[in-house]
Amino acid sequence: MRKSVICIGSIILVMLAVGIVYSAYHHEGEDDTPNFLSLYPEKAGTKLDHCALCHTGGSYVNSKGKTVSLGSCQWCHDSYGYDASGNILDTLNPYGLAYRNHGSNQDALSSIAGEDSDGDGYTNGVEIAATRFPGDPDDDPTKVTAPSRVYTREQLEAMPVQTQFMLLNTSRSGDFYAEYTGVSMENLLQHAGIRDTATGILVYAPDGWSNYHPLESVSDPELYHVNGTYPATNYFYDQQADQALNADGWCDYSAPSCTGRQHLDFIYNPNGLKMILAYKREGAQMDPGVLDASNKLDGEGPFRVVPPQKNPNAPDQS
Repeated sequence: MRKSVICIGSIILVMLAVGIVYSAYHHEGEDDTPNFLSLYPEKAGTKLDHCALCHTGGSYVNSKGKTVSLGSCQWCHDSYGYDASGNILDTLNPYGLAYRNHGSNQDALSSIAGEDSDGDGYTNGVEIAATRFPGDPDDDPTKVTAPSRVYTREQLEAMPVQTQFMLLNTSRSGDFYAEYTGVSMENLLQHAGIRDTATGILVYAPDGWSNYHPLESVSDPELYHVNGTYPATNYFYDQQADQALNADGWCDYSAPSCTGRQHLDFIYNPNGLKMILAYKREGAQMDPGVLDASNKLDGEGPFRVVPPQKNPNAPDQS
């Protein structure tokens, strides 16, 4: 299976922020990042200026039996904890362990430069010079960086605009109707030069969560496709579901784009419903997402991949 990768507000194949930012979490009081950048100042802003230099990712099986993979930052917070109740050694990759075992200071970094921490045949210093992770045996100087394409907001807004009113039927955060504006994912990927052999994309959020989307429609009801249009549907208004009228309501009808719509009105979107990369909601820029105290995203912007309903239905309780 061939996939393209899109990171919203992050990096890899298609980048959707104004500038590239690889910066690590610079936790209050930590000296490890300054130690590394003092010895290797030219690596500031590269992929090595990140928690993944010393920390590994991990995975767990959720209540539905699905394996959930976490990046280095999320795995550290999940296994070590915000309260430091876990074992920090469980979060470190071979390079991080070597750094810790040699004293966790700038001298330690110099001492292990000649070692091959990940056992891939290249010393740590050689890998760092090549901007490869010295703690990851699958990343070495022979690897070729995948081609990438960077887009600014201005470039996205200059592309053909897709505006559509739709129901966002969520599993946890409550249902809501809204009008989103952006560029269709199909057009964006074609503009970026997606290969003919590609079969799907992975979309990453800044908190490490990801979703896979096949390019073409498949039978799995949980997989939302990139190409083509989604079924048109009607507007469903349920007084009992209205959060403005009931404390136990489950749908937000407060969007300005809901004004004047009646139950079962047909929702007409001139260009049909498509999966879009949205940069506006209700005509305004979306609030930038930030990680809250529980390491969850608060805010849906500045960009959001928005898939319509694959099998249209009314707002429902989770």
